[in-house]
Amino acid sequence: MASVNFTFFLSFSIIILGFFLRQLKIFRIEDGRTLSKIIINITLPAVILNTISKIQIDFSLGIMPLICLIYTIIVLGFNMIISRNLVPQDKGVLLMTVITFNVGNFAYPIFERIWGEIGLAYAAMFDIGNAFVIFAVCYIIAAINSPKNLVEEKKPEIKVILKKALTSPPLVSYFLALILNVLHLTIPSSITTFLDVFAKANMGIVLLCLGILLDFHFDKHQWHSILQILLIRYSFGICFGLLCYFFLPFSELVRILIFILLILPVGMSIIPYGIEFGFDEQKIATICNLTIIISFLLMWLIIGIFGTGL
Repeated sequence: MASVNFTFFLSFSIIILGFFLRQLKIFRIEDGRTLSKIIINITLPAVILNTISKIQIDFSLGIMPLICLIYTIIVLGFNMIISRNLVPQDKGVLLMTVITFNVGNFAYPIFERIWGEIGLAYAAMFDIGNAFVIFAVCYIIAAINSPKNLVEEKKPEIKVILKKALTSPPLVSYFLALILNVLHLTIPSSITTFLDVFAKANMGIVLLCLGILLDFHFDKHQWHSILQILLIRYSFGICFGLLCYFFLPFSELVRILIFILLILPVGMSIIPYGIEFGFDEQKIATICNLTIIISFLLMWLIIGIFGTGL
C-alpha cells in the first residue's frame, strides 16, 4: 500500500506542478492543448501499440469493451428519459458528460505505476469501447443537440461522423494493435524501440497536461446543473462498479480494475465537440476538471478499501 500511496502522491504532485506553472504564467491553457494533441497523436498511440499488440487476450480482457458499451447503453437510456424536457443545450451536455471516460489521459499513467503492463492492458481494452462512445456516439449526440441547429438548420452528416470516428489516432492504434495481436505478428524491434521512447514519456506529459488544463472559473448559476451531472455520473459508476466487483466471475484483480475504470473522469475529448457545435464550453471544461479531482480521490479511497487485487 505504501507504493500505491507514493504513486498517487507522485501523480498528484505532477498535476499540481502543472497547475501552478500555469498560474505563474510559465505555461498557458494553449500550451496544455498543444500537449494534449501530442498525447492523442503520438504518446498515447505508442502506449497502445506497445501494450495491446503483445498481450495474450483471454475472456476477461476480451469482454472489457463490451462492459464499457453495456454501461453506456444503460446510462444513456436512463438519462435520455430524464432529460427529455431539457433544452438541447443542456441535454447535449448532460448526455455527453455521463457516458465518457478519460482513460488515455488519466488512467494510463496511474494504472502503469500500480499494476504495470497488465493494468495497462485492461485499461486499453476498456478504452476500445470508450473510444467508440467518444468518437461516434458523443459526436452524434453533439450534432443532434447542437444549439447551432436552431439558427443554421444544420443536420449531422454521417460521412463526417464516420471519418472522425475511424481516423482518430488512438482508435486506429487500437485496431492496428488488435490485428497484430490476433494474427500473432510481432512489431520489429527497431520500431518497438522507437515507440518505447514516446510511450515512456506518456505518463509525465499526461499528468503535467492535466494540471495545466485545470480551471475552475465558471458562472455560479451553473452549480445546480453541474452538481446534478456529477451526482448522476458517480452514482451510476459506483453502483455498477460494486455490482461488477461482487458478482462478476473474474479474479479480484480484474474486478477491482473494472470498478476503478467505471469511476474515471469525463473524457476531455468532448471539449472540442462543445466548441464545434456551440455548447457551453466553460461548463463542459469545468465538469471535466472537477471529475479529475473527484475520480483521483475515489480511486485512492477504493484501493484503500478493496486493495489493488495483486
